[in-house]
Amino acid sequence: MSSSFRPDRWILAWVLQTRSRMTGASSFPLPSRPVEERQVTIPTRYGEMSGLIYRSPDAIAALHSRSTPPLHIQLHGGGVIGRAIREDEHVSRFLASETGAIILAPHFHAAPQVSFPVAEHQCFDALKWALSAGSMGWNPDRITVGGGGTGAKLAINTAQLASEGRIRLSGLIATTPVTDVSLPTPGAGAGSVPPMSRGKNAGQPDSSTGSSPSAAGSTASAQSTEAPPSAQMSGFEPAAEDGVKGKMLEWREKKDDLFERLFDFAAESYVPDEDRMDPLASPAFDLSLVTKLPRTLIQVGAEDPIADQGRALASRLAKARKPHTLTEYPAGHVFTVHGKENIMEAAIVEQVRFIQSL
Repeated sequence: MSSSFRPDRWILAWVLQTRSRMTGASSFPLPSRPVEERQVTIPTRYGEMSGLIYRSPDAIAALHSRSTPPLHIQLHGGGVIGRAIREDEHVSRFLASETGAIILAPHFHAAPQVSFPVAEHQCFDALKWALSAGSMGWNPDRITVGGGGTGAKLAINTAQLASEGRIRLSGLIATTPVTDVSLPTPGAGAGSVPPMSRGKNAGQPDSSTGSSPSAAGSTASAQSTEAPPSAQMSGFEPAAEDGVKGKMLEWREKKDDLFERLFDFAAESYVPDEDRMDPLASPAFDLSLVTKLPRTLIQVGAEDPIADQGRALASRLAKARKPHTLTEYPAGHVFTVHGKENIMEAAIVEQVRFIQSL
């Protein structure tokens, strides 16, 4: 694939970005406390960037001994061609209401206006700004970062850069993470497994830790962290007759093919060919990645074409005996934004519990 400028792809990326800006958040799950919102301006090396802050005064007041609330930086997905900052708003509001944390959602720039590594740098610059913005009222020693899809990749990137800059993060949430954009078809055969885990033992249990990628609806963890009860249920989907099952499989194959085409397009629109294996573009190529990550929650969808990327990341963390939790849900890509409400709620509640545990 050529990384040269193509007007047709620029126009299509612009159309997709415009559409993503009109994407609103889900109305579910509902926060139990009122949540306030304000807009902020964040300085970055590429100029100013806007952002949204969510806080729940009632939840903060309920923290008692932890009078200074933690900060969670929520990074939205969209293949780095979407700028739908409000796509994750329901997640941000729920986390603010249920944890007492202050949530920062940066409005980083994306293709086609910019290319790699602008978004990665801007997300890290947002973290550095947060560390210096003492008047905002959060605890700079208790910062977590998270997101879904490419938002999870950007969260991982932020942790990479933070470690290299000797900045300590408390935790990382990666929902259906993208860790390798070097592959043309992420859901096809062995190519779906990131490079650091390819081979005959890729995705197999690690005998030294007893941790392995989980089956649908279960959790694998270096700390034996339990999944929320709803994530362990096997009855999310009703049983189907053989004819219906065949149609469902055919539909899923078409859906996976569309996802792979969109995945390729997003990568081609934002990351030049020569940078596809850069450790920031594809964290799976970072040889020291696991040493840079804080305690990590990985949420994988069993029906996600790139589920193996999240599983492989968990496998690397397990082999390095790094604290992490891997939870697998019977869902597709970025199921905290799209999909069944009961699965969405279970996954977001798990994020709440993860932040509260830190």
